Amino acid sequence: MSSSSSSHHNQRLVFISYPEGLIQESNFTLETIDSPPKPSKPSEVVVRLLHLSVDPYMRMRMNRNVPKGYFAPFSLGEPLNGGVVARVEQVFTDEPSSSSSSTNFQVGDLVLGVLPWILEQVVDTVTTPLRRLDPNAFQDIPKSFFLGALGMPGLTAYFGLLEICQPKAHETVVVSAASGAVGSIVGQIAKHVIGCKRVVGISGQTSPEVIQQLRENGFDEILNYKDYNNNVEQLKQALEKACPEGIDCYFENVGGFVQDVVTLCMNKFGRIAFCGAISSYNNNLPSGESTNTTTSELEQKYGLGLRLTSIHVVRELRTQGFLVNSYSKQFGEATQKLVQWYREGQLKVFETKEKGMHRIPHAMQRLFTGEKTGKVVVDLEY
Repeated sequence: MSSSSSSHHNQRLVFISYPEGLIQESNFTLETIDSPPKPSKPSEVVVRLLHLSVDPYMRMRMNRNVPKGYFAPFSLGEPLNGGVVARVEQVFTDEPSSSSSSTNFQVGDLVLGVLPWILEQVVDTVTTPLRRLDPNAFQDIPKSFFLGALGMPGLTAYFGLLEICQPKAHETVVVSAASGAVGSIVGQIAKHVIGCKRVVGISGQTSPEVIQQLRENGFDEILNYKDYNNNVEQLKQALEKACPEGIDCYFENVGGFVQDVVTLCMNKFGRIAFCGAISSYNNNLPSGESTNTTTSELEQKYGLGLRLTSIHVVRELRTQGFLVNSYSKQFGEATQKLVQWYREGQLKVFETKEKGMHRIPHAMQRLFTGEKTGKVVVDLEY
């Protein structure tokens, strides 16, 4: 990753080239830039980023073509943007304005938002909303948790499991990417909150310590799909052993052959929540192909294929893809529940941390190599 420097200490991470496969440092440049100006109107504040949320969906935004209805792609030559915890450093200090756009923020406030990854910046809170973290309500909680288990990944787990899968206590739940930010929370809610009879995780995690940690926190069994070398029959046999009564609910984060294997083991009237397909995010999947591209060529190039449609029909499976923002009106209530479960000890929070903006590319790589547990966060002040 290239970098530029000056006498100032402000930084930004700029996206400069499209990745081919796994993200590389050469896809970015770290620039040292001038400090931001003072706020020029009541709705503006200067913030300093403290924690950055690194998430799998960001890899899709680095492709030349992004599926319709998804987030906009990142622009070459511009900073990345994503979820952050930030601190208010400056507010507008001229004569008070009667305008309703006044921020009501104070210096020192901690805020959540989706911002460009620029260490210090001016934010217009009218066009870019910020959520203030109440220090009295959340004093006992590390603020980075609001990027993970108590933030977007936790909300994703909450709505995908409770609204779409709707598991019952006597049922079996399977979660792919079980060691990730979303999957690790799905497993804990299923076991500790719902009380599901059997909760099984599928993961690419190879660390015995991490696997044991997952087994102690929500999962009755963890299967490492890498042990089966893309062999559908071998993984199917292992999954059938782990789920002797079949599978009632599947929280899908991976796609590919893992999705096929779980589908083969689903019970009648099973429910599947399609949250993501991380196995394909590095494939630069296009939004459209030439009309002379055959299905077999697509399958060879991107790992696509028929996804057992007949099984879905015969077993009357209910499948639904979702984006968590569709539930935004319910975020407040859901966050309160997640915080409650955390304080009651029903949810444990797992984080994998990197320190410094220069470590963002490596943090992104860890999303796809299995070298992480729970939420991947980059700390900028420590």
